[in-house]
Amino acid sequence: MPYPLVSVVIATLGDSALVMNALDSLKRQTFKNFDIIIVNQGPSLMKKMIKEYSDLTLQYHEIDTACVSFSRNYAASVAAGFWLAYMDDDAQYSPEFLASAVQTLNKYALDGLTGVVVDAQKQPIARSLSGKKTQMIHVDSFNLWMCSASIVSKEMAIKIGGYDSEFGPGKRWGCGEEADFLLRLIDQKAKVYFDSNLYVYHPSETEKLNTLDLKKIWRRGFSYGAGRGALIRKHSSRMPVWGCVQLTKMLLAACLGVIQSILMIRLRYGVRDIASLCGRFYGFFLYK
Repeated sequence: MPYPLVSVVIATLGDSALVMNALDSLKRQTFKNFDIIIVNQGPSLMKKMIKEYSDLTLQYHEIDTACVSFSRNYAASVAAGFWLAYMDDDAQYSPEFLASAVQTLNKYALDGLTGVVVDAQKQPIARSLSGKKTQMIHVDSFNLWMCSASIVSKEMAIKIGGYDSEFGPGKRWGCGEEADFLLRLIDQKAKVYFDSNLYVYHPSETEKLNTLDLKKIWRRGFSYGAGRGALIRKHSSRMPVWGCVQLTKMLLAACLGVIQSILMIRLRYGVRDIASLCGRFYGFFLYK
């Protein structure tokens, strides 16, 4: 019996070069039963560009709302796939990614899974650094969930109401949309899994910071910090003990980041970390 269709969802702000790299990685997939839904939130020549990928089954949509969460929900509403693979526009799948993911999802009767995100040197980045072994994901290990390496059943995504459009790039709370999505999956008793053998490339924080001036780094750090704080506040109402623990961890991590950046005289990281610390207080205390 063939595996069910996977719909790969790519939300973008019109960055054609990044999307082309993502599509090139999809062309190299050993698993072929997938289609692609691109939701473009910004002006670009992308509509002409995607004609070069006529060998891929692809839908292209343009919307006016600049919000990654809204775009992903829009894509889910028109998707034909049994599975939704949420791919960042600056990510690239390893050739076996979809094949391995679908096999694992079916083998263990899962509702969703995520893998390891690596940089150009194939080193784990961001929250993937804590992913030492394959395991089921629970509320205390929610940081393992990385959207760019995640696949979820469409049925479960619709059941929880999709992504919260108050969170994510383009909104007041500039991150936290993927963790919020996961925590609501767990609240609905979904079986979600971290697979340490599943890899996706994504630019590292250093790669991103090197392309920004200090003003943009501050805005990015504050926005992401605000999203993190708002996320903890949102879920503290039903998990107060968890909320207290996560708030403490979140603020300690931010303070340590500031101290480390100052001691190592890393200006860009220092600006980001101070902005993130301020944003975390802002998000936690102002989220309603």
